[in-house]
Amino acid sequence: MMEETICAPKTIPSALEGFSRPLRLGELSLRSRWAMAPMACEVHGDFKRNVAYYRSRAENHVGLIITGGIVVDHPLSGYNEHPDYPRFVEAQSGRLRAIAEAVHGAGGAVSAQVWHLGTQVPGGLGAVARSKDGKPFAREAEPERLPELIEAYAAGARMAKDAGFDAVELHGAHGYLLDGYLRRWGTWSGAGSPASRFAVDVIRAVRAAVGPRFPIGLRFSQWNVDDYGARYLHSTGEMERFLAPLVEAGIDLFHASTRRFWLPAFEGSPLTFAGWTRRISGKPVIAVGGFGSRHEGGPDVEETYRLADRLLADGECDLMAVGRGLLHDHGYCEKARAGRLEEMKVP
Repeated sequence: MMEETICAPKTIPSALEGFSRPLRLGELSLRSRWAMAPMACEVHGDFKRNVAYYRSRAENHVGLIITGGIVVDHPLSGYNEHPDYPRFVEAQSGRLRAIAEAVHGAGGAVSAQVWHLGTQVPGGLGAVARSKDGKPFAREAEPERLPELIEAYAAGARMAKDAGFDAVELHGAHGYLLDGYLRRWGTWSGAGSPASRFAVDVIRAVRAAVGPRFPIGLRFSQWNVDDYGARYLHSTGEMERFLAPLVEAGIDLFHASTRRFWLPAFEGSPLTFAGWTRRISGKPVIAVGGFGSRHEGGPDVEETYRLADRLLADGECDLMAVGRGLLHDHGYCEKARAGRLEEMKVP
């Protein structure tokens, strides 16, 4: 397991300055506390554009690039429905290496997001069957298929490391395969069943594949693509019981995905979802959800900057992930570093 050095500042002289300070995660050094949120990135023939897309963000002060989901090599992973998504197969290993080299050449670090779409694709499989428009859409994974799914995650992580990536992030959020198992952690009838162990077994297999010091992240969320208001963790006690086995299995970095990063996670405390994850796990945490965007009935853009400052200063997060801002403007985080906040616009 890697050991992390956390040095969240207690005071920040001006808006967002703290996010331009470096961060060390075990043996991985990040030049800033800005992360590029993973956004699915289709490749339509010209892969050089895909490489340039990541390079240009790394050139502009993003500390950690998290790629859009890279689909694991499994027949029901969603690749057949989305053939333009990148995939962990030998035929694409050169492309993966090109991304890693481009980001490194620009002074950045890059994590490969390991993704199985689960029940979000027709004919897919997951923790429970899923219907759509009143008709069967995806099925529950048979217990005998779980080992091949576990190996698909491990093989993807191994390929990412071999291609030169600095870390991997397991996509365990938003209704995809891992999320389905994490979401039902407290409801399995058989505590020792393969289904109840699946997420932990995936993490352990990935740890075995990449070795003891290679960083493994996990993106997880309360909400999912079918229900933005969904919740499966209802108290800090539940969150403690949820996070402990994930840390023990080998997670080094949590990516606490929310729709609004500043909102309290539970009644009776102002602490955010990222904040509780940080406090309970003791691991570095990426906050994400609505930074720099306008919110009807909520904070304006400048207020999200102040809220982000507070999270970092209070030690509730170690990095802030930016999605729409970096999708719109490759120089978004460099403008934050330079104090050109008036130019940081999100459509």
